[in-house]
Amino acid sequence: MSYPDPIEALVTLLAADAGVAALAGTRVFGVELPRAEADAMPRKSLLLRPAPAIQRPIDTVPLDRIAVDVFAYGETPYQAAALSRAAHLALKAMRRSVVGSALLLAAWRVGGPIVIRDPSKDWPAQVETWAVDVAECEVA
Repeated sequence: MSYPDPIEALVTLLAADAGVAALAGTRVFGVELPRAEADAMPRKSLLLRPAPAIQRPIDTVPLDRIAVDVFAYGETPYQAAALSRAAHLALKAMRRSVVGSALLLAAWRVGGPIVIRDPSKDWPAQVETWAVDVAECEVA
């Protein structure tokens, strides 16, 4: 039995959301931006990164609670904020969902929004941290 990748499932979920897609198209990524995307920045795109751990549910239940930083980039701080709001609405509306082989149960914001500039490139961005409950086993 293998553990499904919850970041990949969240990327898929957000990329399929109409509000996110209207702003970012298919530019939703996990862990880091691909080189071609980084070379084209700044533009509207989402980046999901694992964040420091949040208290997990009871250890005997096959669930995990992960934390994810959702970075929304844009050409301007206003555009980054608009994309961040779209991602926020998509995650807030998420209900028990099977994405690929991952079971996503619930998501809620635990931090942010924080308006930032990417420290290495000075790209406008906004970040929120989300807690997500996921099953620790693959589902069909």
